[in-house]
Amino acid sequence: MRPIVHATYTVSDLAVMWKRSESSIRVWLSLLRRHPQYAPNPPFVRKVQTNVVRRHLEIRDDYAQLLRGIFIDRTVSL
Repeated sequence: MRPIVHATYTVSDLAVMWKRSESSIRVWLSLLRRHPQYAPNPPFVRKVQTNVVRRHLEIRDDYAQLLRGIFIDRTVSL
């Protein structure tokens, strides 16, 4: 059985893809951080440190679709 491979995106990737600002996406993530059902847990969102100074978030594609469904398409309610 093969492992399931998920694509990952950074906040800047999603901002370009969805034509939204990076700060908006960060606000959405912080709003969901407090939500008991949709909190961004480590398999879905993780911090990656590229060197001592730089780090970024990697967001899995299924969690990105959830973000889009909640805040852009409004198909999922909080």
